Amino acid sequence: MSDRPAYRVSSVRAMLAELDRQFPDAARRLRDEIPSEVFVSVRDALSLTWLDAVVHHQIADWIYRALGADDYRVLWRHAFLEMVRLPLFRPMTEGAIRLFGATPASLARWTARGYTLATRDLGTMTLVVDDAAERRLVIDVDGYPPALAASGSNVVATAGSFDGYLDLTGVTGDVTVTANEPERGFARYQIRWNQR
Repeated sequence: MSDRPAYRVSSVRAMLAELDRQFPDAARRLRDEIPSEVFVSVRDALSLTWLDAVVHHQIADWIYRALGADDYRVLWRHAFLEMVRLPLFRPMTEGAIRLFGATPASLARWTARGYTLATRDLGTMTLVVDDAAERRLVIDVDGYPPALAASGSNVVATAGSFDGYLDLTGVTGDVTVTANEPERGFARYQIRWNQR
């Protein structure tokens, strides 16, 4: 097994499934431009298989450039909602909601664990502020490989995934990237939500 930075292949599948659903024209262009062996390796791998982060970014960065930041973030909002239904994440998600309640904070409390299940050697994700009274969270991602962070697609995808927290818990709110330092692989996200 390689020790290179990697994502679970299930995350790439979720991204591609959402691309097919929401942006079929872009999906067709992607399949014309990305070598077919990349798609074969994703299609034929088991969901828990590690996919080299460089290959993941080959696909993700193309999609990011093709869609632009806003649509790419929407794509990842929906991809996150699909991913939490997968057997790898569903028990953790349901458990967090049962234990802590259906709030973005309940999901954020398992974020670091979920990140380590979905990624390998792609830095850390840490809940640094959990302010229930203000309904505000701050989550840091630190140590993401700078060469992969350069495009910015990872920061937008992560923000989109955190947007999914709002959907999953049935609240309205906003997710803001408050710091982005790709040269050191650091990003900070603030999640705020309204009371139901």
